[in-house]
Amino acid sequence: DLISIDTTVAVLTMFAQAGITGTMAGTGLRMMLIQMAKPTAAASDAMKEYNIVAFDAQGKFVGMASLAGQLHTQLGGLTQQEREHTLAVMFGTRALADANILYSQGADGVKKWTDTVNQQGFAEMQASTKLNNLAGDMQILGTSINVALIKEGSAGNGVLRDMAGFAIGAVNAVGDLPAPVQAGILKIAALG
Repeated sequence: DLISIDTTVAVLTMFAQAGITGTMAGTGLRMMLIQMAKPTAAASDAMKEYNIVAFDAQGKFVGMASLAGQLHTQLGGLTQQEREHTLAVMFGTRALADANILYSQGADGVKKWTDTVNQQGFAEMQASTKLNNLAGDMQILGTSINVALIKEGSAGNGVLRDMAGFAIGAVNAVGDLPAPVQAGILKIAALG
């Protein structure tokens, strides 16, 4: 895992305070993490040009506070247009708004939100409340698949897509059955 649950909740809360919430915030953060884990050639070049380091010599992620601090310091002298372009190259246009928040908040902003989250036990509460249901289980499954794909590259993509296609077909088939039959299948599955 690149970042802890506390840091994840802190960054998502920071995004929410800037008006980016829900799926948009999660997708933006996910896109940023993917870009850091597997940067494009252009992203690598931009990071080298501005001396922004996402992973240390041992290959360990430097942390969101460090990354935000580097963005704030290294890109601070650019015009808004230059900065927007550089952030879009590094993190992709879908994560541009999120990257701008990291840039503007810097290391201090990430640390402040992480401390706030930790002091209030907010991360634990959010994780237990938001993920303790079927939607949360599906979100955890999706995140696990994304992490596996990032680690394995595209090698497992075909197999996982086949499995997903099969699962979608099975769910759709059950969804097309009459309600009493669906209930019976769910009871049998629960017993199994």
